[in-house]
Amino acid sequence: MTIQIVNVDEPITKISNRVNPNINENISNIFGHIIGDGGLYKNKIFYNNTNIDLINDFIDNFKKSFNYDGKIFVSNYKGAYRLIIYDKLIWLFLIGILLDGKYQKTVSKLKLVNRANKKAFLKAMFDDDGSISKKGIISIVNKDSSIILFIKNQLMNIGFDNIVRYTLFNKKYNKNYHALRISKQYNEKFLRLISFKHKKKLNRLQNNIIKKQR
Repeated sequence: MTIQIVNVDEPITKISNRVNPNINENISNIFGHIIGDGGLYKNKIFYNNTNIDLINDFIDNFKKSFNYDGKIFVSNYKGAYRLIIYDKLIWLFLIGILLDGKYQKTVSKLKLVNRANKKAFLKAMFDDDGSISKKGIISIVNKDSSIILFIKNQLMNIGFDNIVRYTLFNKKYNKNYHALRISKQYNEKFLRLISFKHKKKLNRLQNNIIKKQR
């Protein structure tokens, strides 16, 4: 990747335009992971997960998205992986899309223009924040209601309906979390259109489909 000197007083939009990757499935997946279990803070892109497959998937998509050949740091503490990338130009590009004026995560500026991008984003979100019950009900939880609404809209855009939104009270943090669930009747469709990279979630999804077919 070409190194460029950045004037810190230069407007963010002008700097961000120097990093202008093709908005494809790879970067849409990165968007999902940052909104899910990742973050952006002071020139730092980070992603946390206990699943090494998702860490490696993030690295692969990041390299493809930005033609990146710089350093990527991954640490492990008690089974939890933390990935960190220091790159000001890419960080500036990403915060222009994924953070609001208060440096909080937002999807209000995120445009997923085709089905492939929507599916890649949703796959990352469900890998990070989603779950599938033993009965086959797929759900996802987030503290931000606008993110849950955005996920619902993307699901509806690719052909899912009867999506139920609800709230959960988290006693530990004494606040409501927002969630949605997808009926088990859509298990096969979810596997075909979105699926999981997370192997345990994928195996449970596949097993539920096999049980249903018996």
